Amino acid sequence: MKKKHRKLMLSIAVSTILPYQVVATDTTDIGIIDVHASQLTGYSSLKNYTPQISSTATKTDTDILEIPQSISIIGQEQIQVIGAESIMESLAYTPGVSVGNNDSDIWESFYIRGFKSRRIRRDGMTYQVDAWDGQAESYGIERVEVLKGPSSTIYGGDEPGGTINMVSKRPTQSAHNELKVEMGSSKHKLLAVDTGNKIDDDGIYSYRLIGLIKDGDGFSNNTKYQRFYIAPSLLWQPTDNTTLTFLSEFQRDNATPLEYGLPKEGTVVSNPNGNIPRDASIVEPGFDESKVERYSLGYILEHDFSKTLKLYHSLRYFHASNELQYMKFGDFQEDMRTIERNGASRWLRTSKQITSDNYLQTELDILGVKHKVLAGFDYSFDELSSERYDISVTNGDLDIYTPTYGNAIFGELEYNNGSRYEKTEQVGVYLQDQFKLEHWSFTLGGRYGTAEWGEKPYDGSAPYELEDDSAFTGKAGAVYLSDIGLAPFVSYSQSFKPQGGSDRLGNRFDPTKGEQYELGMRYRNKSEDTLVSLTLYNLEKTNVRTTDPIDPEFSVQTGEITSTGLELEVQSSINDVLSVFGGYTYTDARTTKSNNPEEVDRATKNIPKQQFSLWSDYNFKEFDLPELKFGAGIRYTGEINNDSYKISSHNLVDTMLSYNQKDWKLQLNASNLFDTRYAEGAYNFFYGEQRQIKVSYTYHW
Repeated sequence: MKKKHRKLMLSIAVSTILPYQVVATDTTDIGIIDVHASQLTGYSSLKNYTPQISSTATKTDTDILEIPQSISIIGQEQIQVIGAESIMESLAYTPGVSVGNNDSDIWESFYIRGFKSRRIRRDGMTYQVDAWDGQAESYGIERVEVLKGPSSTIYGGDEPGGTINMVSKRPTQSAHNELKVEMGSSKHKLLAVDTGNKIDDDGIYSYRLIGLIKDGDGFSNNTKYQRFYIAPSLLWQPTDNTTLTFLSEFQRDNATPLEYGLPKEGTVVSNPNGNIPRDASIVEPGFDESKVERYSLGYILEHDFSKTLKLYHSLRYFHASNELQYMKFGDFQEDMRTIERNGASRWLRTSKQITSDNYLQTELDILGVKHKVLAGFDYSFDELSSERYDISVTNGDLDIYTPTYGNAIFGELEYNNGSRYEKTEQVGVYLQDQFKLEHWSFTLGGRYGTAEWGEKPYDGSAPYELEDDSAFTGKAGAVYLSDIGLAPFVSYSQSFKPQGGSDRLGNRFDPTKGEQYELGMRYRNKSEDTLVSLTLYNLEKTNVRTTDPIDPEFSVQTGEITSTGLELEVQSSINDVLSVFGGYTYTDARTTKSNNPEEVDRATKNIPKQQFSLWSDYNFKEFDLPELKFGAGIRYTGEINNDSYKISSHNLVDTMLSYNQKDWKLQLNASNLFDTRYAEGAYNFFYGEQRQIKVSYTYHW
């Protein structure tokens, strides 16, 4: 790819591991520099809201137009402009994705194309053992990429809806220093720093150091949060052909979360006493708490043997501990005001993970056709210890409409037999070929993966009961690259996910399987500042467990879930003063096969059929005020069918106002500007966040 002249905000770090020459420019925008990169990669920061290159879909640096699968990419500039402080918030304007909404600040939950996904990836490798390992800090992320549909061919076992890959901020060889101070509603306070530069004159060594502290109250009674985060990284580049990047982070979260939510009567369905107050919670002061501490250490090695042969090797160790203690509730009493808080839980969890990805990438010319071939293997090992206790509660009943706290009496810890050790080991070998024939670009891939998993009681009363399985998954896609920027594509992809248990005859359950057919169209203009995508898909998950018709105490694998949908996405800098991003989603996810007739044709819980979002920001350059920018967005979530009741639709409006000088920026964000009341959930329910106002000051030097 030819070198391209690109303007980047200093607040958007130069994340590619290749060397840069940096030339300062005279501009009114804060911290803008000119970067002449020898190559644009899937780890580079975006020059605006519009992505050009991704490595998430293929593990190779591939032009977005040549990827025959739907993918959404959110850069750090977009994250900052909407004021997102979590990965979930950063995806608020992304089609095909809906997020779990609660006031816990301790875990992440995503729905992609109607399927729940609690495992995310970082820098192309599996990250975290499960959702209880805490939330990722968005300030340490360069970009978030959502690959939609089955992706087991290059990533192994997972749900068929898709995967989320976070790209870490990496060392930069140009001076980058950023200090950010933020204050807001609910006593929110934040202090962050992001600094990096080359260490020696030759640029053989460079570094990046990111740190953050924040705290505040949740919007529900008796909830709060605190976070400490630090992420040092180092780049060693002994030659032009070899780079070794060391990445690490440490994070500690203390919170009193609304873990168990609220009942549906009074939140999403009627209650004779009216709606439950928005700030209501069952949290008992001094009892409910969550302490998450986690760290990761790893590296990425890249070596070019020649212009056409490249080696990639990565390795990471992840560790997390979680102490979680929370109240639970049962049914309403007859007055439909008083909640029975007659129990509580305490969890002590420790997660450990080792993951590695390794491949060779080569370019071949076969009978005049250029091929980019990827051959590799990956490995992951997860181990989880979960120590659980039940706690009896007396005098804990709570009038949720006019709560009085402090009367609950707690019993002794009682060992829960659900306490256990778990481990999962997965190995996969994969092969991928990308090649072109005139205006056509093709991608073919296959993977053979094996998995071994099992659990044993925490008290050591029994050994591991291990199960193993294997699966082959494939993908195939084609894109037509027109001369006017239109790129229609068609693709087929598969996924699998191991699952434990056995049927009535003692036969182990096979992995669930996913299969997707996708038809789409992309358009990108010649200046590469507008990208529009339209996608239609049909996605099926089979081998789903359903009731055994002979013995209902067991299950058989004859169930099926189908998701059919349409997604439209736009990311555009329309001109030098006006930019937009957002999209429309239609998702019809439902059970299509089950031995329980009541489940057939039932919509998947917590999945809205329709979503719409649109953000636009305007720079007042035409009024001789290029330093001033105003942005506003709307997010619509349609009605949700949950069995016998419906969750109403809602609209949210967000706004932003910023003022830029050369080395500082002042920004005001207001989310849910009109303080719209809404709730969502599947079993227990959570109110959406109330209006939040934040003011941030960012200084560069």
